[in-house]
Amino acid sequence: MAAKQVTTVGSEEKRAITVLVSLTNDGVLLPFQTIYKGSTVGCLPSKDSPGYAESVEAGFLMEPSKTTTYWSTIETMKSFVNNKLAPYYQRTKASLGLPEDQRSVWQIDCWSVHRSDEFLDWMGLNHEMIIIDFVPARLTGLFQPCDVGFQRVFKHSARNSAHEDVVQEVLRKLEDGLSAESMAVDAGIKVLRNRTVGWLWKAYCQLNRPEVIKKVGNLRAIPILMLMLLVGFLQAWEMCRAGEFNLSYESLTSPAARQILRDLPVTDPQFFAELTQPRSRVAAPVLDTEDALHEDAEVSDLDIIGDDSSVPIEAILDAMHGVLPQGSDEMFVEGSDGVVSRAEAEETLIEEVDGVIVDATASVAQAEGRGLRKKFRNKLYEEKALKWWAEK
Repeated sequence: MAAKQVTTVGSEEKRAITVLVSLTNDGVLLPFQTIYKGSTVGCLPSKDSPGYAESVEAGFLMEPSKTTTYWSTIETMKSFVNNKLAPYYQRTKASLGLPEDQRSVWQIDCWSVHRSDEFLDWMGLNHEMIIIDFVPARLTGLFQPCDVGFQRVFKHSARNSAHEDVVQEVLRKLEDGLSAESMAVDAGIKVLRNRTVGWLWKAYCQLNRPEVIKKVGNLRAIPILMLMLLVGFLQAWEMCRAGEFNLSYESLTSPAARQILRDLPVTDPQFFAELTQPRSRVAAPVLDTEDALHEDAEVSDLDIIGDDSSVPIEAILDAMHGVLPQGSDEMFVEGSDGVVSRAEAEETLIEEVDGVIVDATASVAQAEGRGLRKKFRNKLYEEKALKWWAEK
């Protein structure tokens, strides 16, 4: 089981939330826990928000941070473990006929709350059958399945939904007779907060289909997008590699991996002793100052790919797994800033240079490459540009 704190909705703190996503090794996505900034339930989405009833029925947790930020806290982490993680492990062990004292592994990053003595002591006292496996600092992009194979497509789904909400709002206002000149999109906190429920519910429905996983034996019964998502989930673990091994079930239980474990007492007795020594709780990882700053940085401070919200999820999945077609007749291309439509990547770029309006498309494409060019503010409709077009 891998878990990841994901910040979404917006870069402004007052409009941001934290979503705790958890992906199991067999491709199951646990219901989301969403943290909203505020001290009471009054900061949570309204019960009449689109998707609210469905989300609650599916087991979503929507909780106030009870702090001045939107970040998870020790209390919200305890809530997640008690209400979602531990019950999932219990159900899974029961369905597989495993004993109650069967250990379960929970892989999380080295974020400050996760590695705190208070949280680890609590886990050791209340959930001793759950072994916490910390992803080494700065290696989540290599060894954290949620980062490697899930977060990008999850955020893209939410971005698609937010884009759709804005489009529908503008269309409604235009139908009501509001002029384009006086148009303003409602970005109020309450509006956005209520909309997040629908965004996350849609993402959950798109990215988690247990009934699809049960039909793997009959591939014809699986819609192509759902099959791609299922394969993507399983590949998220396989994509986390170190040498000849990876985090997939097949690799971890392979004869080669088992042989290495059998040989450990001889090949690395010190490590074997560390693995087998009795312990009441996992030891907190020791991080230097620079690693700690990196692990505790807000997601907005890190290098996050920003795929265009008009790009379908199928294209994002193709790009993640290195199979996005690159032919000149393809609809989408991938650049350093994410996947965009070919029309967007090759659009004419009119810019103002030293007070003169010029067509800079060719020079920028040559310098940056298609799909890699820098983004500039659109000046096509400024007064100088309109005058330039009129004179032509």
